[in-house]
Amino acid sequence: MSSALERLFGRVMSLVSFGRIEAVADLGGRGLRAAQVQIDSGETRDNAPMLGSYGVSARPLAGADAIMLHLGGDRSRTLVIATNDARYQIDLAPGEVALHDDKGSRVHLMAGGVVEVEAEQEIRLLAPRVVTSGDIVVAGKSFLGHRHVETGSITQVPL
Repeated sequence: MSSALERLFGRVMSLVSFGRIEAVADLGGRGLRAAQVQIDSGETRDNAPMLGSYGVSARPLAGADAIMLHLGGDRSRTLVIATNDARYQIDLAPGEVALHDDKGSRVHLMAGGVVEVEAEQEIRLLAPRVVTSGDIVVAGKSFLGHRHVETGSITQVPL
């Protein structure tokens, strides 16, 4: 094989790599992040920009897996294009989706049309108005169908 072809082959083979997140830093407070990553070959890259999907932000913990793209096969031009952390995965049925963290908080779009929200401390709804098309049940009591102790009657639908 010619040396030019060998160099081209080496660059193609160097386009994508697998590694681990060592640290993550915010860049300028605008949601931009850069990671220090260790590539499986033992190399460490500092300040590798982290790309993510629009509308979803994450700051992975040290030890998370990373898939890296090296522009032009040049490992000094590294982008982190995906991360995963098997230490904190949750079980999902086929077709389900979840947004979760390492502490157990999650939003789980479950099979059958159920959305389950679980939080370690509290759930905050920051809106001037919350609207529901059905009943709200708090501690086992229906907002629309609970009984009042004073009268023993079922609550009427609010006007």
